[in-house]
Amino acid sequence: MSKLIDTGKVRFFCETLFGAYGFSDDESKIITDVLLRADLYGIESHGMHRLIRYHDEITSGMVDVNAKIKIVHETGISAVIDANKAMGQLAAAEAMKLAIEKARNVGCGMVTVRN
Repeated sequence: MSKLIDTGKVRFFCETLFGAYGFSDDESKIITDVLLRADLYGIESHGMHRLIRYHDEITSGMVDVNAKIKIVHETGISAVIDANKAMGQLAAAEAMKLAIEKARNVGCGMVTVRN
């Protein structure tokens, strides 16, 4: 017999958890969406299973809840973003937005993320 988990409850739990660490509501939603989507797509290695790892990384300072993501190099078609120890989901979301913007402007966009 399979057990189904209410995704609304999982979403509420995770958003509340990330909020308690100090992430904004929007940031908590982005992180939770990525984790939940991974689980729903069957990619459990990048889903809720990572909560313990994220707890350890946040509390040890490996991840900076207040990190300011910044562009350190940019051309019309590309950019390099320094995440400054931000959560990967947040850095990836910023990189994706910038790549889409560049693609709309010049037909192609490529953005890499470090740190």
